Amino acid sequence: MEKVRLIEAQENSDVDLENKTSTTIQNSTQHLRTPKPSPFLQYVHAFSLVFLTIQQILQPLFVRKAHHEAEKAGSPVIASTIVLVTEIIRLTICCLQIIGSQKSITSFMQLIWDTFTQNKRETLKVCVPALIYLIQNNLYYVALKLLDATLFSITYQLRILTTAILMVLIMRKVFSKTQWGALFISLAGVVCVQISSRQVIEQKGQTKADHGDYIFGLTVVFIMCWMSGFAGVFLEKVFKKSSCDIWLQNIRLSIITLPFAVLSIARDHEILEKNGFFYGWTTLVWIIAFSSAVGGVMVSVVMKYADNIKKSYCQSIALGGTALISVFVGDSKPTALLFIGVGLVILSVFLYSLFPPTELTKLQSIVEIRFPQKLKKTESSDFHQDSNLNSTSTLA
Repeated sequence: MEKVRLIEAQENSDVDLENKTSTTIQNSTQHLRTPKPSPFLQYVHAFSLVFLTIQQILQPLFVRKAHHEAEKAGSPVIASTIVLVTEIIRLTICCLQIIGSQKSITSFMQLIWDTFTQNKRETLKVCVPALIYLIQNNLYYVALKLLDATLFSITYQLRILTTAILMVLIMRKVFSKTQWGALFISLAGVVCVQISSRQVIEQKGQTKADHGDYIFGLTVVFIMCWMSGFAGVFLEKVFKKSSCDIWLQNIRLSIITLPFAVLSIARDHEILEKNGFFYGWTTLVWIIAFSSAVGGVMVSVVMKYADNIKKSYCQSIALGGTALISVFVGDSKPTALLFIGVGLVILSVFLYSLFPPTELTKLQSIVEIRFPQKLKKTESSDFHQDSNLNSTSTLA
């Protein structure tokens, strides 16, 4: 009888343990499950992706058209004024968003004050990328004055390569072999587009001045690629240690950028004093300024909510769309090398985004960096066995 009771008690304890285990697993699964964003956020996310795609397609073409209209009218496009107005619009949008979420101007002012004063060292660090982005935004208009939209857009994709190199050197970031292959595919695509543009220049029999503009324009884009890479890596390193949300970071970046933007206008002060601040501004220039400001905010939204597949599709559509429209409006001449180059760059975008390093690759790289001598001396079989077991780990 006692044995029967013991058996029943053991069975009951097993059932209780099984129920507790099942409940624990369910709770853990529920905890790990990513919450589905609200319908409103989904609409904002979708709108951001669509807007950014359209903006990336049309923005280089709009800037090119603005330069052509300015040449005909005899009133140059002054990049420094566009950059300043863009920063003011972007700052206004971010401030309105924070005020709306705080529902109090007093709370908003206190929040901004705390953002700047509680971590002064971080604020000083942000000054570096703020200055870099200001110079880069001014160079954007210079480059598009000298190069066609397709050549600019494709060559500017080299910023992915420069960013990767700087991430390895500064942040010890690890990339998969496929990603490195994608970067060199992108480089090959850029070379194809540049050869195509060079052939077109030679066929047209352009002057030495035109050739000089071409070389100077490419140099400006290469400088932009390195500046973009360094500023991006620097900001990522700062933001990883920051507790501020993306809206406050944008506000702080804009506020720090504004004094530099005002100073950058000094080189154009003679023209502006004579003709006014908005000299050379047309409806198209206002569209460029507003789309740049809104695009900067949308980038933050996409970075927060979009996955790599969606971002890759948008970037690829933007590159292909810019190339096709540029050819259609006569800004670029269609050649086989041009389309091959554009295709290679689009392919590289997909390969780079969809094949990140596995957790195992990251672990091996960390071990090689921290314990290089030990790794050379002890090539243990246990490590290789663990590698085989974890070869199907999830992508980072």
